[in-house]
Amino acid sequence: MEGVRSHLRTDGVFEVALLPKNPGNRFDTAVLEELSAALLEAEKSKAKAILLTHEGDVFCLGGNLGDAREQDAGSIRTFADRLSRVLFQVFYASVPVLAAVEGDVEGGGVSLIQACDMVAAANTARFGIPEMEAGMAPVISMSGARRVIPEKRMLKMAYLAERISAQEAEAWGLITQAVACGEARSTCEEWIGRMTAKNPSSVSTIRRLRRDLDGGEYFRQINTAADILPGNILHRDTYAMLNCRDQKG
Repeated sequence: MEGVRSHLRTDGVFEVALLPKNPGNRFDTAVLEELSAALLEAEKSKAKAILLTHEGDVFCLGGNLGDAREQDAGSIRTFADRLSRVLFQVFYASVPVLAAVEGDVEGGGVSLIQACDMVAAANTARFGIPEMEAGMAPVISMSGARRVIPEKRMLKMAYLAERISAQEAEAWGLITQAVACGEARSTCEEWIGRMTAKNPSSVSTIRRLRRDLDGGEYFRQINTAADILPGNILHRDTYAMLNCRDQKG
């Protein structure tokens, strides 16, 4: 695998690391396929928990679709479907999913950590849904962020492509805890240790309640965003904006 490394540890934790195949640990369709396969393997392994980590200076800066003028509806829809599948695998996993974040998170990466149960992030990390910087609506990332970030704050991030600090992300509910640099993994490991020392049936019940009490709303929201994405990227206004940018450049 080029974009993802995964393995079942001797302590029963299934670890999945995002690798810098693309700048910013961005996921293209191939990386999403790898990530989906790793998460499927985690389910089959009967792991106690899944831990998402990363290599490089950032966790994930979202998708890597390239120039919209070189895309077609089919390839964009495939990307959207693969991203949706990964998010569903995380949100609907049978065991708790945690993320250890030591760098910035943007775009679809925000949706990925939002789908997790618990997230520890370095206090220097920043979080954003910056697609509007490139003239694109933050379709899928906004769908994830809106579930936890207060609406007016989330809309400001979306419209103005603003980033927030780890401290704000904690206060607004996007992450569980901001920690000192280098301590995201150890914090997650401590949480996992405390969690898995409890009654396994009770841990499974909490996990099941989280997804069942959602009533399918998460599935509907992400699917709606996936339906919208191709039309947004291939809109004539997007082409005009890109052409204008190239002329100025």
